Amino acid sequence: MKTAAAAGHSLALFLVDLERFKYFNDSLGRPAGDALLRHVAQWLTHGIGDASLLSRIGADQFAMVLPKVRSEVDVARVLEKLMAVFQDRSFNLKDDTYRVAARTGVALFPQDGKEADALFLNAEAALKNAKAGGDRYLFYSHKMTKAMAGKLILENQLRQAIDREEFVLHYQPKVSFASGKLVSAEALIRWNDPRTGQVPPSQFIPVLEETGLIYEVGRWALRKAIADYLSWLEKGLPAVRVAVNVSALQLRSVGFIAELEQALAVDARAAAGLELEITESLTMRWRRAWRRRSSRACCACWVATSCRATSSARRCRRNSSRPASWCPGGPASVWFQTETYSSGEDEDDGETVS
Repeated sequence: MKTAAAAGHSLALFLVDLERFKYFNDSLGRPAGDALLRHVAQWLTHGIGDASLLSRIGADQFAMVLPKVRSEVDVARVLEKLMAVFQDRSFNLKDDTYRVAARTGVALFPQDGKEADALFLNAEAALKNAKAGGDRYLFYSHKMTKAMAGKLILENQLRQAIDREEFVLHYQPKVSFASGKLVSAEALIRWNDPRTGQVPPSQFIPVLEETGLIYEVGRWALRKAIADYLSWLEKGLPAVRVAVNVSALQLRSVGFIAELEQALAVDARAAAGLELEITESLTMRWRRAWRRRSSRACCACWVATSCRATSSARRCRRNSSRPASWCPGGPASVWFQTETYSSGEDEDDGETVS
């Protein structure tokens, strides 16, 4: 708990109760019951990966610690996997095989208790409620349990949506105020859920990012936008650049540049029709990060040529002698564009970067 507090992250305490353990003791004898406990302890140790995080605290109860928790959904995901596998696990006792069910109560540090005693009390309360209600596991907070169940259901539906190709791209035109002409289009991802209809992006994009599914959906969106652009060209339609939103997670991925190059390799004309759009919040984080760097550095964006371009399409702010074309990677094959914002200073940072 001290380590978690010092590092500023959460910790999860699981109290696992074996069901009908008294039945094994009474019908098979105490040696068989002891053997079952050893089997369960070994299996749980293997599941959690560290024997020091597991302890037997009662006749048929174990305590487990998940020392680092990024989000409550991670805890629920671990529990779902652990309980599902445990339910299917067979234990050999006296030349026969038996299956054991378990219930789990969960308490989180520091949300549910900042001291060990308080955390145990609340985990026990969650376990008691789980046993009374027939749930495989419960968080100390019922609201949290309900919220996590909803997120897990949504995550499963999103995985199915990828397999069933339920995502579509809608194109929003961008028109120049000066000329009144169509200059580009923004690809907006939408989810056509056959159960509820079209789902707003605000409801599923955060879950995609939280679960890592954004990588797969992001790759699909890039390839789909390129395919549509090439299709417009083949049909003789007026084709404009298509801006595809790229999340911070995708940009931080070490394989992003390779994936982008692979997507563009399908046709020599593909790069001319693609823009990558990043959010203003990510731009602001970059600006703060680069302000902390030495004066020799430029505010930068990653481009398809794996080089860095300056934050202004005209001149580098930190070295005005360097025009935007100084970028060592040569002419960029893909444009980066930030969604414009007004922060009270440097409002021209919403310019397109090439």
